[in-house]
Amino acid sequence: MVMGNMAIKRYQLVLLGPGRAPHETVLRDQVTALFLSLGLDFATDGEVLSGDGIRPDWAGFPTSVWLGGTGVASSSDLQVMREFLARGFSLFPVVEDLKTYSVSVPKELGPINGQVWDPVKVGADVMRGFRLARKLRQVFISYRRVESNGVAHQLFHELNERGFRVFLDTASVETGVDFQNSLWSRMADVDLVVLLDTPNALSSEWVFKELSRAHDLGMGVVQLIWPGHGRTKGTELCHPVQLTASDFVSNDHTARGVLVDAAAKRIISVIESERIASLGARRTRLVEGLLDHVAGNGGTVYVHPMRNVDIMRSNVKIAEVVPFVGVPDSITLYQNELGKTHDPTIVVYNGLGVDVEWAGHLNWLNGKSSVAIHQIDDFGNYLGSLP
Repeated sequence: MVMGNMAIKRYQLVLLGPGRAPHETVLRDQVTALFLSLGLDFATDGEVLSGDGIRPDWAGFPTSVWLGGTGVASSSDLQVMREFLARGFSLFPVVEDLKTYSVSVPKELGPINGQVWDPVKVGADVMRGFRLARKLRQVFISYRRVESNGVAHQLFHELNERGFRVFLDTASVETGVDFQNSLWSRMADVDLVVLLDTPNALSSEWVFKELSRAHDLGMGVVQLIWPGHGRTKGTELCHPVQLTASDFVSNDHTARGVLVDAAAKRIISVIESERIASLGARRTRLVEGLLDHVAGNGGTVYVHPMRNVDIMRSNVKIAEVVPFVGVPDSITLYQNELGKTHDPTIVVYNGLGVDVEWAGHLNWLNGKSSVAIHQIDDFGNYLGSLP
């Protein structure tokens, strides 16, 4: 099996601040246990960056914890902290006592909600920052049944066992449901597409459309290239993995063939890695679009942990925005309504690929909830209407 040229990405936990030394080992152990509960090995799938000179992988999906204290923060930590804020990645300020919060963290973190050190809660927040809650890990398998049915179902079951929600046409679309509408809606909400690139895969209308839609959404695609088959033209934006006959049980790479355990394990590792890159790219596109709208309307922003954004105008908060990668639903609104601290609070998402029925559902929810939903493309008009 030959992997693509791109480096394997890992979930990076970046620890900053003068108070990190007493808590680093405990937090690492907590996150390691949470990874294990999802079938992940933090030693290979994740890493902790701590100390002077660290360089987070901004093309990935790093999450940071600022551990405050009475000591002086290093210039290196301050520089990385400021870049986290500027880029809109999750950064959680943690202190020993909220009463001394203002003097325990840098002034840039003053407007951001802090929390008291609690390894269980901080560990859970880190996992949310990585979007590693079970219900948030979603993959779409694109394939041609007559050429790769065995591997498609094998990956479906392997990924399900690791806590992913997997979309596979034969297992995920109910009888009587409009297949194409269901297809587009599911694709808009997943983290990553796995393309089984068999010799005739892209001659299938469905597979071709699925790949095109993935690229339109800015979504990562892991491309498994079948033995003896060259890379299909038009797949240059995918992450390629060239398979060989020995990657299959009994060298059988027909429609009934399945991968040997070692090959399946390596592919799952690539899927985890590319999920990180895909989320990072989609988050960047959404947050940059949001920041452009705010700047175009004469505002400034403060980015809170989990990427909640305070929109300010003349030093007055006029809105709180929740950038949402994927498609929001009633649970999203319910969770944000429970924690709502400002009116208006708006969930902003990229609406490309959402079918008419789901768009109607979101409009209906807007009339039921005190938290609003807006597509990023029309958010500038909404922002301009605020006083």
